Amino acid sequence: MLEIYLVRHGQTLFNEKDMVQGVCDSPLTKLGQKQAQNVASHLRQVAFTQWFSSPSLRAVDTGEAINAYHHLQPKLDRRLMEMNFGSYEGDKNAVLWEDRNMPFAKILEVGWVDAGGENAAMVASRITSFFDELTATYQDEVILVTGHGMWLKQALGMLNQDAQMASRMAKEGLGNGSVSMVTYTPEAGYVIHFFNDTTMAKEEV
Repeated sequence: MLEIYLVRHGQTLFNEKDMVQGVCDSPLTKLGQKQAQNVASHLRQVAFTQWFSSPSLRAVDTGEAINAYHHLQPKLDRRLMEMNFGSYEGDKNAVLWEDRNMPFAKILEVGWVDAGGENAAMVASRITSFFDELTATYQDEVILVTGHGMWLKQALGMLNQDAQMASRMAKEGLGNGSVSMVTYTPEAGYVIHFFNDTTMAKEEV
């Protein structure tokens, strides 16, 4: 059985300033660093065998805090990068939704391709490629993945097989420093054991 822990990066400067942050980057704030350290402390007893991260520094820095207890060689994978918002990168988040009078799912379906970015289908292709390779390559391992809010939520939605969990996911975004855990076996497929646990980021051990 594969155990996969999916961790969103800690709070960043752009998160704090409510700015668009996809493929562009900004550093962890002091709160973000503390969130990463708290998550690291909670996960220190988990016997991780592999660590995959988006190459964005906010994801790497969050993973480095966790990896301080595990000493794994990071595997940086561009497929894990956040959705690309094109020319909207670095703008205020409100600008992303201006003049888009349609349901949120439809906004993601259209995406920001016209601005040089991506849509949900393009991100889904990256997600599928990553998880197909993961399950084909590894067995009976415990894997840490550090990444981004929209990417991770879309991935968890694609992996999920439970209607009650799907209803919760539709209403809930992933918090900074949140942890979700999924298992995979060929027989059962993917099973989400917990989603968007933000208590680890808030509570010291």
